[in-house]
Amino acid sequence: MYAVLEYTYEDNYLETREKYRPVHLKAAWEAVERGEPLLGGAVGDGS
Repeated sequence: MYAVLEYTYEDNYLETREKYRPVHLKAAWEAVERGEPLLGGAVGDGS
């Protein structure tokens, strides 16, 4: 199974991301340790 997550940033993204980033990274690294993700990163042109 493959999935692509697509979303739109809020105007204050840089101010609010720190609230969620540590939890997101913890979950991501735990998934890596279990061997789940095949790859990850930014997709698209950023517009």
